[in-house]
Amino acid sequence: MQIERGTLILALGIASLILLSTCFPFGIAAGFAAWLMGRSDLQRMERGKMDDSSRSFVRAGSALGLATLIVAAIAVPLAIVLGGFAFLSNLFFFLFAF
Repeated sequence: MQIERGTLILALGIASLILLSTCFPFGIAAGFAAWLMGRSDLQRMERGKMDDSSRSFVRAGSALGLATLIVAAIAVPLAIVLGGFAFLSNLFFFLFAF
């Protein structure tokens, strides 16, 4: 049997959401780590190689990590598009305002 990492995975999942809004790259890294670790631990629990006493912590942390990755996947293209619109509006104002 391997040592349970449910609390660590849950902490990484929570930290990933917080870090996503404060320090974007670290939020993505923590979310990816929580999702991968949670997924591998759940597979080990299913095979009986790991104690399943912290299954709920592992599921919650893994879900939070995946949610962070989904939010990041939506936020990055949205920021690029909105940044492009802001650039074009400033360019339009600069060229035609005078």
